Formats: sequence, structure tokens, C-alpha cells
Amino acid sequence: DNTRDAFISRFENGILVEMDFNSYHPRLIASLVGYDFGDDNVYEHLATYYANTPTPSKEEIEKAKEATFRQLYGGIQQQYLHIPFFEKTNNLAHYLWNKIQDEGHIESPISGRRLVISNYQDINCYVLFNYFIQMYETETNVIVLKNILEKSKDMQCVPVLYTYDSILFDLPETEFAKLTTEIIPQSIDMQKYPIKVKKGTTYKNLTLC
Repeated sequence: DNTRDAFISRFENGILVEMDFNSYHPRLIASLVGYDFGDDNVYEHLATYYANTPTPSKEEIEKAKEATFRQLYGGIQQQYLHIPFFEKTNNLAHYLWNKIQDEGHIESPISGRRLVISNYQDINCYVLFNYFIQMYETETNVIVLKNILEKSKDMQCVPVLYTYDSILFDLPETEFAKLTTEIIPQSIDMQKYPIKVKKGTTYKNLTLC
């Protein structure tokens, strides 16, 4: 509805730059379970298993993306447990579920913050797993933002919006190269968590760089 056109840079000759994590939830989970997607496109990688072909089509890759989100958020179906990534993910989900049943809580591997079972109603294994991953994602992003803020303290660049798997920055265009080629690569393990960068004069017209 063109609402995003209202959001513009505060700087003269300024731009908005969005840093968008690529397939963030699957890659976060992979880091926890010891699975390596390498340089592969996550959904193309998984489509080779779904479609049982080394060269999946664009349609098969898109279907793999939809199917993957259903597994991660709704619980992994038996028919997909032969896929190594899903087998490891399922093992982690059940480990967390058994642990919270036995001890009454589970802890963040980053902050030690606890999710306590008595705080929840109608919780099940995969609802708990999603709470855990959302906590892990948020805390990971707090560290990323902390790193970026520390390394950009002498710049005018300002992070203005955080939405789960992306961060929006407002900056003079003269700082774009430093942000994208120095600050961000020094603040994130981009091998584990590759990103896409978009820029534009409004929040609506961001284009891929």
C-alpha cells in the first residue's frame, strides 16, 4: 500500500540499507546440531532429498522451502527423518523436550536464560523447540548488533529497524562501502550465516546490491 515509501533517510544524500540473513532459521538450527550446508542454497540442498535428484528444478526448490517451514514449525514428519538435517533437528527437539520434562527448564546456550515449563500452557515438543530457536535467534542478533555498533561508533550509520532475520540501517551514502565491506563482514560469521544486502532511498524501493 506504499506505506514504506514514508520511511526515508535522515541524512542529506542518505540511503537505507537492509542486511538480510539467508535461510536464517535452518542455518541457526544447523549451527546447533552440527550440520553444514556449506555454500549451498539451503532449500536447493534439501530439495535434492525431497525430490531425490542432484539437480532439482526451481519448482522443486520452492516446494522444498514450503515443506521445510512446515517441518520446522509443525514437527518433522516420519517420511522426512531420513534427511540428515531433519534427523538431527528432530533429535535436538526431543532432547530439549525430555530435558524440560525432567528438570523443569532448559537454558539458552548463549545467555543461560531459562525457559521454564510452568510458564506455558498446552506446550508440546515442537512449540518448545520454536521458542528455543526464537530465543537463540534473538540473542545471536543482539551479539551481531553489538559488534556492528562497536565497530561503527565513529560513523553516522544508525541501525533503525530489526525484524527477525534482517536489520535496516540509515546512513550517508558515503558510508555504504565501509558498512558492507568492512563493518558487517567483521561482525558476522558469514560462512555460517550468509547475507543479502539491499539499498534504496526509501524503505519501499530497496534493491539487491
